[in-house]
This record gives sequence, C-alpha cells and structure tokens, in this order.
Amino acid sequence: MQLKIFYISVHDTGAMQEEMNLFLRTHKVIRIIDKEHIDNEGFMFWSFRVWYIEGEVTKSVEEARQVMRGKYKETVEQMKNNLSEEQKAIFERLRKCRQTIADEDAIRQNYDVFSDKELLLITNLSEITEKNILEHDEIKKERKEKYAKRLIEKFEEIQVWL
Repeated sequence: MQLKIFYISVHDTGAMQEEMNLFLRTHKVIRIIDKEHIDNEGFMFWSFRVWYIEGEVTKSVEEARQVMRGKYKETVEQMKNNLSEEQKAIFERLRKCRQTIADEDAIRQNYDVFSDKELLLITNLSEITEKNILEHDEIKKERKEKYAKRLIEKFEEIQVWL
C-alpha cells in the first residue's frame, strides 16, 4: 500500500483538483482520510491523504482524460441548449471577441483565452462587466486577470456596430 498526499489551495483555479481527480480515476484507491483545512501563515489549503495499491491502475491517464473531456463537452452542450435566443447571440459575440484577442496575441488555441464553458458563464451574468467576470469563481483566475478587460472592450465595440 502506498501513500500520496495532495494539497489543494483554497485559491485553486481547478488545476490542483484536476490533478487529484485524475489520480483517483486512474488508481485503485483504498481510502482517503484527513481532509483538513490548514492555514500556514496566510497560505490556506486542504490536505488529503490517499492510500492506494501500487501498480493497480484502473484506467490509463489518457482514458481518464478522454472521460473528462467527454463530460466537459456534455456540460457545454447542455449549457448551450439552455440559452435563450438573445443569450445565444451574446455567446456568439463573445466567441468573436475571444477569437480577436487570440489573433491579436498570436494564441494558437482561442480557448486559451476563455473556454466555451467560461464564455457561457459570462453569457449568463446579469450584467457583462469586468467586475462581474473578475468576481466569478468558476472562471480561471489567470484568464480573468489577463483577458477580462479586453473581452469587455471588444464586446462593447461589437455592440456599437449592431
């Protein structure tokens, strides 16, 4: 039996959780204990101790990633299907803004600016403002800080032309 300890920051944008979830999906886990909240001089995190059987892999990492991608796509499709016609138009404008930012910054994958899921979350905001985007917990912190202002600027430019 082996032990692996995970530390997940309270400010985690999802990467640490994804790492732990991927591990859990791909290993034969015996038990998880000691979920505890720790405050170490302002650095706050949760600690998880995971006991597992070494060598007993339930899925390959790639298989687990494919399952996660499939669930992500299902979630995005469900969110799209729940949009009103007005929200669909807003989502499409946000996608155009994202593409413009990606082109300007020579970013190969436009979803590195904001993912479709993040754009759908923005679409559902009561008011699309930089402040509201920055305050949204489900949008990755780095993306919000880097692109929220520009996304709003591009979005307002497009609205002027409509």
